[in-house]
Amino acid sequence: MRHTLLCLAFATLSALCPAQGLRSSPATLTDDAFAWSLQRARAELSAARASVPWGFSNAALDEDRSGAGADPLGDAIANARQQGEHAGHANHAAHFSTAPIGVMGDHLHRAGDWMFSYRYTLMYMDGNRDGSDSVSNGDVLGSFMVSPKRMTMQMHMFGAMYGFTDNITGMIMLPFVVKEMSHVTRMGANFTTRTQGMGDVKVKGMFGLWNNDSQHLHADLGVSLPTGSVNENDDTPMGPSSPLPYPMQLGSGTFDLLFGGTYGSRINDDLSWGAQAGYTLRLGRNSADYSFGDRANATAWTTYSWTQRFNSSVRFDYQYWANINGRDNRLNPMMVPTARTDLRAGQRVDLLVGTSFYTTDNPHKGVQIGLEVGFPLFQHLDGPQLGTDFLASLRASVHF
Repeated sequence: MRHTLLCLAFATLSALCPAQGLRSSPATLTDDAFAWSLQRARAELSAARASVPWGFSNAALDEDRSGAGADPLGDAIANARQQGEHAGHANHAAHFSTAPIGVMGDHLHRAGDWMFSYRYTLMYMDGNRDGSDSVSNGDVLGSFMVSPKRMTMQMHMFGAMYGFTDNITGMIMLPFVVKEMSHVTRMGANFTTRTQGMGDVKVKGMFGLWNNDSQHLHADLGVSLPTGSVNENDDTPMGPSSPLPYPMQLGSGTFDLLFGGTYGSRINDDLSWGAQAGYTLRLGRNSADYSFGDRANATAWTTYSWTQRFNSSVRFDYQYWANINGRDNRLNPMMVPTARTDLRAGQRVDLLVGTSFYTTDNPHKGVQIGLEVGFPLFQHLDGPQLGTDFLASLRASVHF
């Protein structure tokens, strides 16, 4: 009789979840679907019991259950649910990463899944550097008429991601940039310039290369579109509505090729780590006859999940950027160091800590809110250049 009930239980579950169901993709069995399947399976069992000859319908089944000490149907469904959860972990590892929110494009989305996000980033720079040494405003004013003192750069990034297949995800990022830089002249006068507007829109494709239960690897390829202005002006000691130096422009003015890759690994249910590298290749010169230098970045992180919804992270980030090619003839390179094309290169290593919170236990659905803050451990600049003091990112995203 136990054999009959087990066969009935598995047959019922198989009928409810055929080729694409429980055994092939158990992770798709949601809590609601599972409750519905359980209710229907018990109904099927009740119908089967009713069809058993009256003489041993209840007694035989009760005797069999008492001898086994368990509910065969419950055991069968529990076993199937356990297998589903295991497959769910595999699917989670293959398509979702607990990377810090400062890492963009860190994971693929399942086919048909959407994610919309808003990200606010802040970079604060205070004081000039040459190489790794601090340089005073007086030292800068010994060679230039104007010295930059500090700068803030804020970015409001609106993003969208869509899973075209389980191994191909598309991403678009639309930035709104706000920049402000304060200066001092040799005569002791202080002034501030400010720009704001749309930055360069970025479009990327992410392509899965390797997935298993605990690791994933994908490559990305994209383009940066020259939607940000390179003709920003403001009032300066040179006159009203004067052309502003390179760091105050909103975009690159060029089509740029973006490529890189991301690796993620789960050490156990609570601990994971990953790494990402990327490169920005400038294609040609812009309308002002210059192009920003190429950029390279590499980052690595580890994340600890305190609960299924809450985690913390530590990340190291390295960035390198080259000098500007060409020159904007509207700028006087003797006026301020930010107008010099040969004083723009540098490299920096940042240490960042972060945290994320999910509103649901399923990272593919619901809302995620995260924060990451950091500061440079090392920076070497072809200066004088403003050095970076503080970085912060805040992101909210909705997944469905």
